Amino acid sequence: MNNFLKQDLNRVFRSYSFWLGFFLTIGSCIFGIYPNIKYANDSGALRLFFYAHSVGSTSIYSLIAPLIAAIPYSYSYCIDKQSGFLNYIYIRETKHKYAISRIISNALAGGIVLALPLLIILISVCIFFPIKSAYLGSVVGAFANIFFKSQIMYIFILIVLSFIFGMIYATIGLAISAFTNNKYLAIVFPFFVYLIPAIIFPIFGLDAIEPSTTLIPHANVNTTESMIFIQLGLLLIISTVSFYKGVVRKGY
Repeated sequence: MNNFLKQDLNRVFRSYSFWLGFFLTIGSCIFGIYPNIKYANDSGALRLFFYAHSVGSTSIYSLIAPLIAAIPYSYSYCIDKQSGFLNYIYIRETKHKYAISRIISNALAGGIVLALPLLIILISVCIFFPIKSAYLGSVVGAFANIFFKSQIMYIFILIVLSFIFGMIYATIGLAISAFTNNKYLAIVFPFFVYLIPAIIFPIFGLDAIEPSTTLIPHANVNTTESMIFIQLGLLLIISTVSFYKGVVRKGY
């Protein structure tokens, strides 16, 4: 499986789709920063990062993140089925090895395409603008205590959460690809998994566990660290098992 995984990773990181997702993330961060750039010397580099991530009316990264995570590789199983390439793969590898390799490579692609651009944005703003504490009002929710101790540490937590978030929402897209030949559904389905609960959960008083809190821990005052990781863990288990069963047991 190691050789096949290496080939899979080489395939995804050389793909047009991966770099499309990468630059979409960069673009969404710049879109959040640009209207505030004229105040950068006063507000500082860290505040610019928060604009890029989730603060302000022009911040779109946290809205389109699940869509971007699915772009690089979530639809790859659909392509393998439609092209007949899957039959060639099964001559060389078992369905079990194929499924595990595809889960790992797709998850890494989804995580990197969201987290690495954030790290690049952080380094860039820290190079060009003064590093000073960012005033964001009353930061609440999970990891709020860390924000008031070290904003840099809080930012790194946001980047790590983005990586985990990207891995999991890419896996959600991969999971649906095991039950459809529509590659576009594999890309947009994670977005609806993210968006629909954000609309419905607050109606029932469940806004503390709606999906945006796993990417923006300060989105809700009642969100805790355990809520974030339990939600992400459940999504990971459900999507991974669904794809594995779709490939190995049902033989799609």
